[in-house]
Amino acid sequence: MQEAAAMLPALALRPSHTHRVLDMCAAPGGKSLQLLDMMTASLDALGDVATREDVVGDVGGDGGVSSSPSNTPHGERGSLPTGVLVVNDDGWQRQERTVRRLRSSASSVPVLAVIGDAQHM
Repeated sequence: MQEAAAMLPALALRPSHTHRVLDMCAAPGGKSLQLLDMMTASLDALGDVATREDVVGDVGGDGGVSSSPSNTPHGERGSLPTGVLVVNDDGWQRQERTVRRLRSSASSVPVLAVIGDAQHM
């Protein structure tokens, strides 16, 4: 549980599975979990209409996106996220709690956990 005011940053940001999100003071993990859930929900919202190219595209040799067919059949759930959630806190024990909470989530969005002083990031 978290206070309603603590939910406002994630609601204002409206993160998508394509965003790179940095949570500088992640512990104890309430906002981080909310961000991860919102990123996952945006990926799940693609549902049956997305193909792999709709999400990540195939990059050609010239750096452009090609229109080559996907290895993922049209309509198959499992499109790939292109974003990442980076969670940071300065305490190992506090960050461990955050990571434990995030691991319990059924998300396919990648998460990177960092321990350090946010002033030096």
